[in-house]
Amino acid sequence: MKSAVIHPGFAAVLGQHDAVGYLSAALAEDRLPHGFIFAGPAGVGRYLTATRLASIFLADRPGDPERVDQSLGHILAETHPDFHRVHRSLVRDLEGKGANKATQLSIDVIREFVVAPASRKSVTGRGKVFVLEEAERMNPAAQNALLKTLEEPAGRSLIILLSESAGILLPTIRSRTQTVRFRHLSIQDAERIVARAGVESMLARLSVQVAGGSPGRAISFARDGVAMTFSNIAKLMDDPRATQADALLELLKAGSETYSKKQLELDAQASTDNLQRTGATIYLTLIADHLRKMLVRVEDDRLRESICQKIDAIRQAEADLLGNVQFALVLRQIAVALVR
Repeated sequence: MKSAVIHPGFAAVLGQHDAVGYLSAALAEDRLPHGFIFAGPAGVGRYLTATRLASIFLADRPGDPERVDQSLGHILAETHPDFHRVHRSLVRDLEGKGANKATQLSIDVIREFVVAPASRKSVTGRGKVFVLEEAERMNPAAQNALLKTLEEPAGRSLIILLSESAGILLPTIRSRTQTVRFRHLSIQDAERIVARAGVESMLARLSVQVAGGSPGRAISFARDGVAMTFSNIAKLMDDPRATQADALLELLKAGSETYSKKQLELDAQASTDNLQRTGATIYLTLIADHLRKMLVRVEDDRLRESICQKIDAIRQAEADLLGNVQFALVLRQIAVALVR
């Protein structure tokens, strides 16, 4: 199907930009496709747009803003009986707490949380909406299990696949859906969104910078302490006098532990060790990006080689974290490698 491009402002201020055109016109003319891929980088409003679209789709009077807001309230509170948010952690509902290391949207998750409920009647009579996060993580079997539902949904249904890498999805999935592409917002728009989420203005600005302009990631980075901790890490790495690995190690440890605690507040069943490894990986990714920016400014060949070696060390550390090498050992080794 044809790919529609969403204006950056659409994700930020729904209803106030011409870019609303495609989706709102399709709704008004009752020609909304039953399958979408919202493709683009994380944190630019794909899920926000999906929930706003769902709130109109599921409202009993879609032309009444108050009714749409009521619908949205139930969706955001995850109490709407016909709104289904599908994500990897649902595997725990099928396999128990021990399945929290799942890295894919498995066929069992798709069958249980999409295919089965899609075949039943909607509770409200307005239809059903399914939003699949990280859709590119569906393995081929899971994607194939979804095909019939995408092609011939039972009743009035809307299925939205959120993906940073839509090209990974099978051609048979892409051919049955309408792709809507999202782009990064301007820094100014991103800062306004983060500030509206309750983040203090200075922290909002810092978080957007650390998040590379992504308001969704910036809000998370502000909440989880990532923005402030990484800012201190960057200052340490940029200081030619700083040669102590211990200082960097303490920042990485503290940042990973804070990240883990914040995530446990959102999901008490998650594994502390897994969350700390995820937090450390976030910091290592940010450090690698910081080093790549330094490469552009550096002309000295020996310094460039040193930076490249540090980036290689980060790649190895990320692999070790994923491979369950002892957490403290990985942090110690990478801290030493980064201050050489």
